Amino acid sequence: LDNTDKIKEFITECHAMKLTVKPPNLNESDYHFTVNAQGEILYGLGAIKGIGKGAVDIILEQVRTKGPFSNLFDLCQRVDLRKVSRKVLEGLIGAGACDTWGVNRGILMTNIDKAVKSAEKLAQNAINGQQSFFSLMNSSHVSTEEYYDEFGAWSSPVQLQAEKEKLGFYM
Repeated sequence: LDNTDKIKEFITECHAMKLTVKPPNLNESDYHFTVNAQGEILYGLGAIKGIGKGAVDIILEQVRTKGPFSNLFDLCQRVDLRKVSRKVLEGLIGAGACDTWGVNRGILMTNIDKAVKSAEKLAQNAINGQQSFFSLMNSSHVSTEEYYDEFGAWSSPVQLQAEKEKLGFYM
């Protein structure tokens, strides 16, 4: 997983063999490369630069126990942000592992601080025994601040450059 030249070589070989290699996906990928029920190869989260096994294990545990992440705020609220750090979040976003949410990667990057602060606030409220009005009405509601500031969108070339930095090549 650490040798991006080998990974690029394997992916090129997969394409030559007409095998589909799906990009990293926070809600579908595992730590290692895996094959899904449709026979597609899922890019392993562990092959993203700056993403360690401990952080991936925390993410995968949340997906297994509580289902897929619905957005950046949900991700930040459900994981231990001491282990799934800002650097990890930036790596996941830059590599395209959060594209499943349909939000431009630049907008996600711009909103990392907001999502982290929202998660910290909810965690502090839980420690203090406080609940929001919405959490009393609907236990599945995670936060009242689940909206993105709509600035900082990346153009396609900028997204591709971030992808190359995090994966070592263009997916």
